[in-house]
Amino acid sequence: MFKYAKAQTDILLQLINESNPGLVEARDLVNSLIGVPAARTPGAGEIQDTSVSIFATPESFYIGKRALTYRRIDVAKLFANTILELDVYYPSNLPVANLVEEINKKYGLALLTSDFTIGNIASSGGAQPVTIAPTSLLYKGTMQVRWNRGKRTINEIFGSTRPAGLKWDVSHTEGKPIATLVGFGVDYTNQLTTINQIATTVTLTATVNAFVKALIAKLNGYTGLNLDLTKDHTVPGGLIGLTLTKITIPSDNAIEANSAKFNRVLVLSALPGSWFCGKFLLHYNA
Repeated sequence: MFKYAKAQTDILLQLINESNPGLVEARDLVNSLIGVPAARTPGAGEIQDTSVSIFATPESFYIGKRALTYRRIDVAKLFANTILELDVYYPSNLPVANLVEEINKKYGLALLTSDFTIGNIASSGGAQPVTIAPTSLLYKGTMQVRWNRGKRTINEIFGSTRPAGLKWDVSHTEGKPIATLVGFGVDYTNQLTTINQIATTVTLTATVNAFVKALIAKLNGYTGLNLDLTKDHTVPGGLIGLTLTKITIPSDNAIEANSAKFNRVLVLSALPGSWFCGKFLLHYNA
C-alpha cells in the first residue's frame, strides 16, 4: 500500500505506465499541465478507465497536447473489507483537510482535499461511506471511514514552557502551596444544584450556609486536601476571611481560569498572609 505514498504526479506516471510500459517518462511531465480526468469505459481487453490530457507549456520539451489513458486506484478495492479507523482530536466535525492528513499518515496514500466533495465528517461509532470526487486524478470509489474523536495531545494543551492560561503572580511567596495548580480542570458541573444556591460573591466564615460547606467538602474530596471553614486563612488549611466568587469565563478577571472546556468557574483567592498563594479554581458548565 505504501507504494502510493508519493507525489501525485509520480503516481500518475506509475499508473499510465502500468498499462503502457515505458510510454511516459518523468521528464515528460516536467513543465506540463495536467487536465481534469474523465471516466471512460474500457474496451475489450483494456483496464484503462480514465482519460486525461497533458498540455505542454512553453518551457516543456514538447508542444501541443496528448490524451493518455490509465486505470485509477479504486479505494473500495484497495480497502476491501476494511474500515479506515481514525482516532484524532478535533472539537467539532473533522474538516476534510484533517481527514486527508490522517488517512495519508496512517494508510500511506497521497490524497488531496480536492479528491473529495465533502467538507467534513462527523464523529461516529459506526463506519461512514466517504466517496472520492469524480475529478480526482488518481482515485475513485468509496471507502468506509470511522472517526472517533480521540484524545488531545499534550502540545495542544501546553503551548509553551508553562501551562497555557496559568499566570505567575509576583505576590507568590516561595514555599507556599500554589492553589492554582491544585485540581486544575476538575469538573464540578455535577455540583450545579449546590452551586446555584450560592451567591455570586461570598465571604467565608464559620457560619456560611450548608451549600458552601458542601462545596468545600467536594473540593476536599477531589483534591485530597483538608480545607477548614473553622480556621482563619492565615492558618494552614484555614479559609475564614477569603472570598468565593462566581465568574463567567473566558474573562480578563480570571485569565488563569480560562478554558475551552468550561464556561463558569468559582474562584477562591489567597489574601496577603494566607497560608497558600494563587487561586483555587472550581470549573463547571451552566
